[in-house]
Amino acid sequence: MDYFKELAEKAEQKVLEEQTPSWVNKNNASLVAYNETERLRCERIMFINKHSRAINFRSKKNYQISGREVARAVGISASTLLTTSTYSGEFTKYLGDINKELEKKKNQRIAKVVKSKSRGPIVQSKDELVEKVKKLEAKVKYLESKNVIEQVEQAVNMLHPEIANILVLNQTRNVANISHLKPKKK
Repeated sequence: MDYFKELAEKAEQKVLEEQTPSWVNKNNASLVAYNETERLRCERIMFINKHSRAINFRSKKNYQISGREVARAVGISASTLLTTSTYSGEFTKYLGDINKELEKKKNQRIAKVVKSKSRGPIVQSKDELVEKVKKLEAKVKYLESKNVIEQVEQAVNMLHPEIANILVLNQTRNVANISHLKPKKK
């Protein structure tokens, strides 16, 4: 049974050595600090991808990782993590590189949003919108009058041919005399 535990530990150590920087060691807090930094990095990237306005990035703590935050999460003092340990110099450099990467992603995200055109009437000025409304109102009036003409034509077509003929003839003479028509008696 010990053989398998040793084999698993060796495999884990090998994977750990391949994936982590050289300054990370299982025997000190550097591994925990590295894992916490990676977790915070993923968190910050998700924040950057979720937000698009510059106002969301006012506070650096939303998109940057501080050494003090990592130290607090790991449970050691910030001075130990950032200055006095054997891995402190390389950890600080690593943290600086991650923060540069996050800053770059933030700037790209903001630039992408600024560059893309907004859709809808927000983009247009007031004068353009007023002009557009006037054109649409004129078009509505035209369509309403066209609709009235079509409805009258449809009503005339539905009438008895004699009545329609009398109405159309009288309309051409500008006379509205239908006195010679007698209603049907019931």
